[in-house]
Amino acid sequence: MTTFNRLYRAPKFHLCVHTGNKGHIDFEPSKYRKTQYTFVSYGTGQIHMFTGDEHEVIADAKSGDLLDFRRFINSSVIIKAKEDYRIVSFNSWRKTDVWKGRLLEQNEVQISSSASYSTLVCLKGTFNIKGKDIPEMTYVDLKKETTYNIDCNNAYVGLFEEIDERVEL
Repeated sequence: MTTFNRLYRAPKFHLCVHTGNKGHIDFEPSKYRKTQYTFVSYGTGQIHMFTGDEHEVIADAKSGDLLDFRRFINSSVIIKAKEDYRIVSFNSWRKTDVWKGRLLEQNEVQISSSASYSTLVCLKGTFNIKGKDIPEMTYVDLKKETTYNIDCNNAYVGLFEEIDERVEL
């Protein structure tokens, strides 16, 4: 049983890639947890979120899912893999940062954002924006109120927008 972790740093966020084998169990304590979204590249498993006396199980996540874990940012997490897996987590640098995220639809041909900061992250595959190919695990910052022509090319592309408000912990 092996696991491989890699960190990709950007000025406003960081991506953590976790790759492991079937049966692997991983733990992340709440004090280190800054994950707001997790993309399942492949594999399945169960995710157990512990917040105080509360316990919630996230099961049946499948390849291609973008899971919204913002409500669990102060939770400890245990992951048990049912299959070999690869997940990519979108993390803020501070727990108090607020982000909105979604996967682009394959048929979207234009994208724009009204957020003061927004980025496209290629989570799997390669997409094209303004005639330039953007490979997996690469991001592109968007200018506010600017429309871009894109071609997802069957890639999984996340749009993440920083919200100007802060959450009080």
